[in-house]
Order: sequence, then structure tokens, then C-alpha cells
Amino acid sequence: MTTADAAIPSTTFKTLGKQDVRVLGLAALGGALEFYDFIVFVYLSSIVEQLFFPEDMPVWLRTLQTFGIFAIGYLIRPLGGGIMAHFGDLIGRKALFMVSILLMAVPTLLIGMLPTYASWGIAAPLLLLLLRVCQGVAFAGEGPGATTFVAEHVPRQHIGLAGGALACGFMVGLLLGVSVSYACRHFFSEASQLSFAWRLPFLLGGVLGFVALWVRRQLHETPVFEQMRARRAQSSALPIGIVLKDHRRTALTLMLAAFVQSCLFISVVLLTPVLLPRIAGVSEIGMLKVSIMVVVMTALGCLIGGCLSDRFTEPKTWVAFCALGGGCFALLQVLTIKGVLLETQWLFWVLYGASGFLLALTGIVSAMAAKMFPAEVRFSGVSFSTNSAYALSGGITPLLLTTGIHYSPWAIMVYVLLLAAVGSVLGITLMGGRMPRYL
Repeated sequence: MTTADAAIPSTTFKTLGKQDVRVLGLAALGGALEFYDFIVFVYLSSIVEQLFFPEDMPVWLRTLQTFGIFAIGYLIRPLGGGIMAHFGDLIGRKALFMVSILLMAVPTLLIGMLPTYASWGIAAPLLLLLLRVCQGVAFAGEGPGATTFVAEHVPRQHIGLAGGALACGFMVGLLLGVSVSYACRHFFSEASQLSFAWRLPFLLGGVLGFVALWVRRQLHETPVFEQMRARRAQSSALPIGIVLKDHRRTALTLMLAAFVQSCLFISVVLLTPVLLPRIAGVSEIGMLKVSIMVVVMTALGCLIGGCLSDRFTEPKTWVAFCALGGGCFALLQVLTIKGVLLETQWLFWVLYGASGFLLALTGIVSAMAAKMFPAEVRFSGVSFSTNSAYALSGGITPLLLTTGIHYSPWAIMVYVLLLAAVGSVLGITLMGGRMPRYL
């Protein structure tokens, strides 16, 4: 344990106080609204691909390019996260927390105002790509910033709960995105959706982003950073340089964990509702209904997984969730593709809900990430590791699965089982006190 972490006053408390709960609530609410802005794109992808690419382009190519634009929001994260985390370690957690919200709200609002391909030609998808880059930079600072912020506020024995609550907040944002997308499909005709209704979720997201900015004005700088500033303990060297020099193995370990978590989340929660209708005869509007339930179960899984990690340690909880979740999702896919679950819908809901719950590893990753780096480079260490992983997962997974189902309906299942196996091995490796802890 470093000197900076040894003197953290917040870790002397044994229970969550009112101030801790308030910090968690405000951070989670802001994260929910920002995640909505980032993720609503994927639920409107089938509309976006019709509006921002030529009509005579093959459908599979339009889908591929649309998910490519979605993926750029992930691919830009290492660069954007590195810049934001650098200043987060040098000038403060709260300042960057505010910047990330603003940088998300403005592009989301502008996406809702964009002209389509029919009006501006190739400029339309290029502008959409640019705005997704801005969103990616914003969210690159949001995740690590929120993880660092809440972990440095709450007692150390509740860091898992804090990470789970934060991840649950992100899922609330996702739930809002699914619900708004479903409402858009339900209340507007297809012609109205293509004409104007597709813009409403983005315009709403921009407004909610400014609401989140106002909410976060009420937060205060973390006690850890305030003590570092008082002692002038901020590193004079580049924080990312220290991470790569002194904490390289830790960064790679966290990177692998975040990669597995992100790939599973994208595959199971985001892409399965979009891709399953194309391989198993499930209706698209029906899958949006199911998605709402799955996101609720995922939110609960994040929260409970984080709490269990406080009780049983992160590696043990991680292994249990990976193994059980992978098996549950495989059973779901087999029975759905074989047509069994199309006639037994309640079992489909149960298996998909259980898969979302068990593969909700975000809270566990947040707890691990906050503990694995010393305070002086915590923001940069978490940002570098998780954003690099999310760039890889967000860049690879949509393109791999979109292409994979073109050749085999089993592509999603095989991918999820492989990830669950890798995650289980990683968790077993980290057992026995081999995970570095600074909190």
C-alpha cells in the first residue's frame, strides 16, 4: 500500500454514511444519463443504416458500416481516455467528471439534428462518424472517472457495492435507451420513424446530458485527491508513464478482465437482441420487449455481483458468474435456434434474463480496477487498461458477430462460451491473493 492510500480518511469508516450514499446516487445518475447518450445509437441502428447510406448498397454492407460507426466510439477510447485521465490525475477527478458529460451531451444533440444521406450525401455519414468520435472520447473519461471517484469516497469494504451501484446506474441508462427505442417503434409508423421520429431519442439524450451536468455540480472532489493536492503528491512525471513502467503487469491483467466483460456485455445484452431475429425467426419488436427485461436483470446482476465481491472477493465471484452465465447463454442459444423456445416463450425469458444477470461483470471489474492502482496514477491506470480493452472489444465484437452469423447461426454462442472460459481461467489465476490491492 502506498503512503497516499494509507492515509485515506474514507477507509476508516465501517459503514456507508449519508454522504457516501449521496455521492453514489449522484454519480450513478450522471453515469446513467451519459450511458444512454452513448448507447442509444445501437438500438436505432436498423433505421440509421437506411438513412445514412445509399439505398442501392447491399443490406449486409450497410449493416457492417453502421456497426463500424458504432465501433469507432470504442476504438477512440484509449486516446481520449489517456488525455482525460492524465488531467484527472493532475488537476482533479471532479473537473474531468464534468467535462466528460459536456462532451457527450453536445454531440448527442447534434446527431439528432444531422441531415441524412438523401440531403447531404457522403457528408452525412462522415459527420455522424465525427460525432461518434466525440462521444467515444467523452465516455472514455466517464467510466474510469466514475470508478475512481466513487472508490475514493466510500469505505474500502464497500468498494464492490460502489462499483456495482455505478454499473447499475449505467444499466439504468441502457434501460432508458431500450425503452425510448421501443416507444419510438411502437408509437410511430415506419414512415414516421424514417422521417423524424428517429431524431427524438438523440434530442432527448442531449437534453438529459445537460441535466446530468447540472446534477454533477453538487459533487465535491474526492478526499484522496484533496490530500494528494495538500501534500503536493501529484506525480510530476506523466501518470501513464508510471503505469507502463511500474504497473505494467497489473494493467495487462485488468485489460484482459475488462476485455472479457465488455465483449460479453456487447454480445449478450446489446447485439443478441439485434442479431437473433436474423438467425432464429424472432421478431425485432419482440426482442426489444425482451431487451428491457434483460437490461433490468443485468442491472441487478451488476449490483449483486459487486456486493458479493465485497463478501467473497472479486476473483471468486468473477469465476462463478463467468462459468454459470456462459452455460446459461449456451442453453438459450441452442434451444432458440432449434426452435424450442419459440413455442415456450416463458423459458426464453427465464434463460435470457439469467444470462444477463450472470454475465453482468461490470460491477466486479469496477471494484477490481479501483483497488489495483495507487492513488497517484489510479485514474490513468484504470483508464488505460479499461479503455484499451473496450476499444478492442467494441471494435472486434460487432464486426465479428455481424460477419459470423452470415456464415453460421452458432457464431454468437461459440464466441460467448470462449469468452466465459477465458474469464474463468483469469479469475482462477487471480485467486489466492495474487490480485494487487491498494484500497
